[in-house]
Amino acid sequence: MRDALRVLRRSPGFAGIVILTLAVAIGATTSVFSVVRGLLLKPLPFREPQQLVRFYGSWKQFGHGTISLSEFSNDHEQLKSTSGVAAWAYGSAALATAGAPEHIGLGRATASLLPVLGVQPAAGRWFTPDEEQPGHSRVIVLGRSLWQRRFNGDPAVVGQTVQISGVPLRVVGVLAEELELPENFDAWRPLERPPDQLTPQARANRGLRVIGRLARGKTLADLHAEMAVVSARLRTSFAAVYPADAGFNMDAVPLLDQMVGNVRPTLWMLFGAVVLVLLMACANIGNLMLARATARERELAVRAALGAGRAVLARQMLVESVCLALIGGALGVLIAVWGVDLLLAAGPADLPRAREVRVDWAVLAFALGASVLSGILFGLLPALTATQANLHDVLRGGNASAAPTPRRLRRALVAADVGLALILVSGSALLLRSFGRVVDIDPGFQPAGAVAFTVGVNRNFETTFPAALQRLREVPGASAAGGVDYAPL
Repeated sequence: MRDALRVLRRSPGFAGIVILTLAVAIGATTSVFSVVRGLLLKPLPFREPQQLVRFYGSWKQFGHGTISLSEFSNDHEQLKSTSGVAAWAYGSAALATAGAPEHIGLGRATASLLPVLGVQPAAGRWFTPDEEQPGHSRVIVLGRSLWQRRFNGDPAVVGQTVQISGVPLRVVGVLAEELELPENFDAWRPLERPPDQLTPQARANRGLRVIGRLARGKTLADLHAEMAVVSARLRTSFAAVYPADAGFNMDAVPLLDQMVGNVRPTLWMLFGAVVLVLLMACANIGNLMLARATARERELAVRAALGAGRAVLARQMLVESVCLALIGGALGVLIAVWGVDLLLAAGPADLPRAREVRVDWAVLAFALGASVLSGILFGLLPALTATQANLHDVLRGGNASAAPTPRRLRRALVAADVGLALILVSGSALLLRSFGRVVDIDPGFQPAGAVAFTVGVNRNFETTFPAALQRLREVPGASAAGGVDYAPL
């Protein structure tokens, strides 16, 4: 190792070019691997996450849809292939504390949600089934982020009362981690079960998201088979709700697939692209190593004449390559730390599991492996080729590098480099073409000049909202103002 570093110090320009090239390539590869690991490879932070499934109502025309409270209570909770099911609904509210009012995401969930996920609150408790009954739901569980941001992480907040959109709610617990399903909320309230929403007439009042845990010994195929029987019965018993031509079926997919299914192909394609970039870097460096080996032929011949075997010389050159790769990999990790933040900032705001993306020990191990493998990849062939030269000709002043083998190897490396570049260019062209088509899609409204934002109020919504809209309309330059609970854009 010391000999290798001493040799590299004699060629600082060459070493610098190789190290910087590798640093960029390994940094890019490690950055994307960090995202791939955080989103696709790491298990969900729940007990036996592979047993969790997401339920849907599947329709021939509309695809997957949400579920009504009546369907959840009468159908999903009766499934034998699951050990438990849970439901939640979207909501929002205004939190009024000592500071300014804050608009928060407020989920409404059944008491079974945390038991199904297999997690426990950090403080206090979760909801009880009794608190799902109308009139008994004036309790709230805070998310960890909101608890730290607005209550300074004080565990004494459990038992206190907070004002949520003008309604006093008692804090009964604090979550240890955010529940990303992938929907995430700042706080949670019990999902009420009014009797009129449990009737057959309420089956079409859909809006719930439902998950379940497979029972011990049951598979997703078992669940699908059971749901097919239930779906057929529902189409017969409630023909007005599930018309025959609507193609209704109950459906379920693994929770992880539901959370990251949309980004999985893109991430793997991006990872493949940066691996190609790394291979191109190795091909380029391999050519540089061949050229450098040519310049060192006389040095190697002298060492061989003094008794150094060909294997020793090849090993020495390979160690030099790995040293360069390790230094480049170390710099690449620093680039990756910055690159991960850049990728997350460039990605969509609702990227699932984004908080789990980080440069951890597994990512560092990947960077180390990529560095060593790269060093072997670009250093092995030049080392073997250089030590196979006719050393007697070199010592007599000849040029062993004129042999056909190094020339063929250089041509092969150049051809590989060009081939990899063509693959990347072709893929980029297809992506740009697809992006152009997306840009040309008519969204159905005029986005130019439109501004969207959220507000929180600590007074009666029905009286403050119209007044707020009127004040917005009076802002200089504003031509119109409106509001919705959830922007369908």
